[in-house]
Amino acid sequence: MLKEIRWDFEEEDQLSIMDQIQRLSRERQELWFKAGSHDSPHMSEEDRLRIEEITAELARLWDMERRRRVAARHNRREEKRRREREWTASMWRGAMPQSGRE
Repeated sequence: MLKEIRWDFEEEDQLSIMDQIQRLSRERQELWFKAGSHDSPHMSEEDRLRIEEITAELARLWDMERRRRVAARHNRREEKRRREREWTASMWRGAMPQSGRE
């Protein structure tokens, strides 16, 4: 079942998501360097589990970031359409003869 897309992301959401992505990416990279590589036999089970947790969380965060970007595009398009409708309406009001006024 698909979750409903949120269209009202705030700017702090973007910063928070990207901050978390960067922090978790650094942590995962440090764990890989510590072990020598991502499939090293020298990696502890604890580190391997943590990398799996981080990878799952990164997937979730990137999904949120993609949704935020889609929402931002949607909001910009809706705002543009609203301005175009207002402009068109104002042009029609100005072009229409005013009945009863002379």
